[in-house]
Amino acid sequence: MEKITKMPHIKFKPTRKIDFDFDFSELDFNLAATESRINAKRYLKSNELNDGTILMFFEKAVVFAFDHLHQNEKIFIPEINPVTIFFSNAIMSLRLLIHYKEKLIQNSPRVKTFDGNVDPKDFGNFFQIATNIIVNLQATVESLANRLIPKDREF
Repeated sequence: MEKITKMPHIKFKPTRKIDFDFDFSELDFNLAATESRINAKRYLKSNELNDGTILMFFEKAVVFAFDHLHQNEKIFIPEINPVTIFFSNAIMSLRLLIHYKEKLIQNSPRVKTFDGNVDPKDFGNFFQIATNIIVNLQATVESLANRLIPKDREF
């Protein structure tokens, strides 16, 4: 494949992030309910995945996450806001689209002279990336709208 420069993308943001202004290390975990401690120990020792939300605690924030079992090891993956994923996908593809558009225009036969060979790959490559961008931008708008619609809104 032709050499194409690295694609830019926007900064990913978590689905939900809760900032706090206290020192997390000062919390007394012995205050947790006995049932919660038992459930936490069972979860840590098993390969069972959590059906709910996992909270990842950082120095000054909590980020929502989910767990995943990879080669018999449980890992946490932060939830990323889908709006930023879809939009970043579209932005990353823009340079590629411009590249294939220029190639399509350069290689297309001219009407007056009809010289040159017609290569369907030129249009196929351009159309494939253009469609990808359109779908990702549409998903960006839909995802953003879904996040803004109140949960109690009836349709």
